[in-house]
Amino acid sequence: MIKYVIGMVVCFVAVSVAVMIWGGHPVREFVWTLTTGWVTYLARVTSAMHVDLVSLLFGLALFAIMVVAIHGICAGSLRTSGRHWRWTWSIASAVLVVVLFVSGTSFVGLVSKSRWMLETEQPLIRATVQYPGWTSSRNKAKSFAIEILTETSWTDTFVNEVPKEGDPNPVLSWQTQVALLSWERPIGPQDDFELDETRPWDELPNATMYRRIMPAFLNLDLIVESFHDERGFALSHYSANSHLINDKRSWTVEQIEDGTGMTLLVGQVNEGFMPWGQPGNWRDPAEGINRGPTGFGGALSQKGALFLMADGSVKLLSEETDGEVLNALATPAGGEDIAVPD
Repeated sequence: MIKYVIGMVVCFVAVSVAVMIWGGHPVREFVWTLTTGWVTYLARVTSAMHVDLVSLLFGLALFAIMVVAIHGICAGSLRTSGRHWRWTWSIASAVLVVVLFVSGTSFVGLVSKSRWMLETEQPLIRATVQYPGWTSSRNKAKSFAIEILTETSWTDTFVNEVPKEGDPNPVLSWQTQVALLSWERPIGPQDDFELDETRPWDELPNATMYRRIMPAFLNLDLIVESFHDERGFALSHYSANSHLINDKRSWTVEQIEDGTGMTLLVGQVNEGFMPWGQPGNWRDPAEGINRGPTGFGGALSQKGALFLMADGSVKLLSEETDGEVLNALATPAGGEDIAVPD
């Protein structure tokens, strides 16, 4: 068995090396990402992980209970035949159960993503030009877009702050709704990630969480004096398109008549930052890019701002983009006939 495994690994490495040497650039990039992408993913994820001691101990306790249960069942079944069941076999069986569970979860995710790749109208491979300082911001914005669309997929409705009829609780900010489903948590101990939906956002215990920086909501290319406001609440470097995310109306994907790829969802801002836990963080894109504290804007080196589109794509819009074009991209069902700037 070991020989077969070693042989498969050797064949895979040999094929990968051959493709890397003789394949074209897109093929080499695909193979390199396929074979080493998990390493960079782990490096990126583990840097944002925090060990919760209580959860760790609880998980170990559950694993120990599973080992004891497996041992009791198997040892009892073999006792009548006079055979002995070893504890090492019980531990190995418990590990196998955990591995099968993780593998099943991964397979479901793989099937889901494969289906998306087959059905999406977006190109899977595109030529891009990487500018210094832009790659990290663009990748971060893309991850942010995926998290927003993940939240949207649960109800087929884009995040919003429209009060629910009959619900006396304060409305959660749209960024809080995204943060609650995000794999990336606010910086700090995870055991105080508490949210009391019956209390305002800036009162305890909510205030404790909202004073913690949320890395997903930052543009690290910006040069800012502080990541907190004067009251100590962590700021966000993003704002929503007020035509799509607001407290007046909620939009479904089907209602975006202009097309999700032609509608702005969220954009970068470089002035007038708001705490990510505070409701009402939206702006009108028609005010222009890099034109003032109430509009959108990115780092000076970008000469524009990154925008998350309603289909999950990310586009860099120039600060020279005409106001009429921005207004057309802001309205979900305006019926304007325009082309999205490249």
